Amino acid sequence: MFWVIVIIFIIGILLAVIMNLKNKKEQGNATIVFSAGLSLVVSSSGNVLDSIIYMIGMLFNREGYQQLSNNFNFWTFSLGAILMFVSINSFMRAGSKLQILNVNAYRHSDFYLHAKDLKLDTFDYKELDLDFVYLYKDKFENTFDGEVFDTIMSIIPNKINQFQQLITQKGYTGIAPIPFIMYIGRLLNRVRINEYYEFDRNKQKYISLSKWSCFYPRLKGLDSIQINDSSNEVVLTISITQSIREEELAQFEGMDKVHIKVDNPSDNLIKSKKQLKDYAVSIYQTIEKIGKEHPNIQKIHFVCSSQSCLPLEIGKLFVEGNRIPTVICYHYNRAGQIKYPWGIVQSGNQRGHLIKA
Repeated sequence: MFWVIVIIFIIGILLAVIMNLKNKKEQGNATIVFSAGLSLVVSSSGNVLDSIIYMIGMLFNREGYQQLSNNFNFWTFSLGAILMFVSINSFMRAGSKLQILNVNAYRHSDFYLHAKDLKLDTFDYKELDLDFVYLYKDKFENTFDGEVFDTIMSIIPNKINQFQQLITQKGYTGIAPIPFIMYIGRLLNRVRINEYYEFDRNKQKYISLSKWSCFYPRLKGLDSIQINDSSNEVVLTISITQSIREEELAQFEGMDKVHIKVDNPSDNLIKSKKQLKDYAVSIYQTIEKIGKEHPNIQKIHFVCSSQSCLPLEIGKLFVEGNRIPTVICYHYNRAGQIKYPWGIVQSGNQRGHLIKA
């Protein structure tokens, strides 16, 4: 009996270690609790089967069950059974939790402070922070330092790998420069995001995108692409939350421009997952169309004013090996003389490189 209990514990610990290595700490802890419960059940009697029959007989008041009592310890057996039940319940709840990727670069934002607004219980979700506020705000925002940029870019894949390995439903929220968000989307191209949470500035709280909506502003400019056949670079602008004005594009003077927009841009204009997917696919198809119909185009300078969920979804559509021009996504700086001072290459051999205007 002693060696049976030892083996149970060893197997439980090994399974827990494996789950912890896979970033499944809650399942690992539940496995240890299950092992402890099973050990108590085994140790409650010299014969586990007799113990189970004894419990059934006692519960249903069957005659003769007392004969199987051979040193049976009711309290040990009950405690073990309770631990096994709790561990199985914890294991299942951990597997069904919503894992939320929270990307922060402008300020530290703890999602749990706003969870009540979304009617999310503490046990319904788990937050995975991708936070590089210190590096971005204090060391990169005003300097565009290449070494700091490389440090940020080395942090991102590690966190995304953790997020990808979690076999649960997934959520996303983020407050960070669009080039970083689009690059993160590229790393998540095989991951389905189930829920999107956006901060509503007017309401000063988080809102979730609804599942479906048939009525939303349609994108304009998808069918009016005019590019000179001799051009090798083009500017693609996306105006969803704010209109991108021509004077803000002075650094791209002389280049052809393709403008995709809605009639009345506004904050939090994207309100449903259906709308988000429609916009993302339409914009990516425009990128593909430019590459196919204008083979001389080598670079697409991508500038975007939108909620962060849109560049994330566009980035997810970038698939390795697609024959599209090099896409450079730029960051907007309202106060700067150059409005788009830096960007990140999103496709091609230079993907992930910093571009300074």
